[in-house]
Parts: sequence; C-alpha cells; structure tokens
Amino acid sequence: MQMKRYWQNGFSIVEVLIAVSILSLVLAGLYNLFNSQVRSFEAQRDVSITQRDIRASLSLLERDIRMAGLGVPRGNNPVAALQDGIAGDPAAPDSISTNFSPGPISYLTSSIVASPGTDNLIWVASVTDFRVGDPINIINNDDNSLIGAYIVNAVDTVNGQLSLNADPSAAGIDVGDFVARDFKTIAYSVALNAGTGRRELIRNDGTVQSVIIDGVVDLQLSYILDDGSELSAPADLSDIRLVRIDITAQTIKQAAQLGGQQIPREIVTIVPVKNVRL
Repeated sequence: MQMKRYWQNGFSIVEVLIAVSILSLVLAGLYNLFNSQVRSFEAQRDVSITQRDIRASLSLLERDIRMAGLGVPRGNNPVAALQDGIAGDPAAPDSISTNFSPGPISYLTSSIVASPGTDNLIWVASVTDFRVGDPINIINNDDNSLIGAYIVNAVDTVNGQLSLNADPSAAGIDVGDFVARDFKTIAYSVALNAGTGRRELIRNDGTVQSVIIDGVVDLQLSYILDDGSELSAPADLSDIRLVRIDITAQTIKQAAQLGGQQIPREIVTIVPVKNVRL
C-alpha cells in the first residue's frame, strides 16, 4: 500500500527573520522621516510664534512712541529719557522712556469760571471719561505752556462742566486751551529673568510693570533728528523726530532636534514722534 505525502506550504525561520529585518528597516525609515517632519514643523511654528510676539511688542512700543508728547506741556519732552547700550551685547541693551497723556483730552469752551473759589466750574467740549479724582493739566493752546495743574472734584455730564479743587481763572485761561489728564512716563527696558535665564522686554507705566516679550537678544534704538541726522544718543531730546527700533528675539523653545540652538529673529521699524510742540 502506497502512503500519500502531504506538503505544507509556509516560511522558514530564516525567511521570517529576513522579512522582519526588512520591515524593521522600512519602519525605522518611516519613523525618521515622520520625526524629521515633526521637528521641522515644531521649529517653524516656534519661529512663527517668535515673529508674532516681536510684532506684537513692536506694535505696543510703536503706539507709545507715536503718542509721545500728546497732552504734555512745554518743558517736558516727548522722549523723556534714553540709554544707549552696546550693539550686539545682550547684557547692555538700549532703553527709552516717553511722556504722554493717556487721556481724556478736551478743550475749554469758555474762559469763565463759575463759582470761583468755591466750586471752580469750567466748561469743556466733552467731559466723557473724566473721573472724580483725576489729576489734570490745563495747557495754553498757543504756546503749549502749562497754565495749571488741578484735581477733578466733580463731573457734570449734563452741563459739560468740571469742578476743580482750585480756581484757574487767575492763571488766564481762554477758549481753546487744552484740558488733559496728567501725563505718564512710559519706560521700556530689558531685564534678565533669573528663573528662565531669558531676557524680557519690560513696559513700566509707573503703576503696572508688564512683560512684553521674552527671549530678547538685543534692543537697539537710534534717533533721527529734525536736521535729518541719526544718532544713538542725541544730546537734546527735543530734537528727536523719528525713532528707529531694532529688536531681536530668540525662539521660545530650545529644541534638541535643533542641536540646542535657538533661532533668532530680527525686525526693524521707524516710528515718527507725532506730537512735538516746541
């Protein structure tokens, strides 16, 4: 009797090992490709966030420089102070301080003071946003000189009147003179954060100190004067007409995939000082 032979089709252990090895190589290649794409995406996102933050910080700094001098009487420059640092030295950045009134700003519609010595009522074009307790300046519209500094005791929204703590009539007020909340000095400087080890651009209005952006590598400011010359530290701050801002900041993350190197980004802009009244 002849026995039937049954053949079993399959893979040998060697073939399986070879297949697993090939599959492992393919998967490793795919992983490296995927990981490279992820790292590239993270790096580009990091750069985009840094550029966004630089633009946002510049927007705030630009606004304060453009506002410099608004509601500021003669004798107080729009650019209050500056410090010239060392270009390229993160430990010695520039700094700048500006003066401007945060508002409200209105003007007198009458040269008369009602109830002088008692209520000291003055008429203004708009009392909107004036508040009891506001320190205000009355500024001569012809020569930008300070007529006097006062405190608002009451606000009459019906008659458009402000009650002051003193009588301004003796100072010689006139129709068209400006009434403005007392100006503030806004200071921008760079400081090292001991916790993160990164430098931060700080905005200080005398009441609130805010971090505008971190990772600042350098902040350089130069000043274009009324004669067209450009200096890093002009002697006469009243000559300043334009401010050139050059800010460089690093990416937020220090990613291992980039060899531990942060990516710097730099933005330069020129801002006019619009409220110069000599």
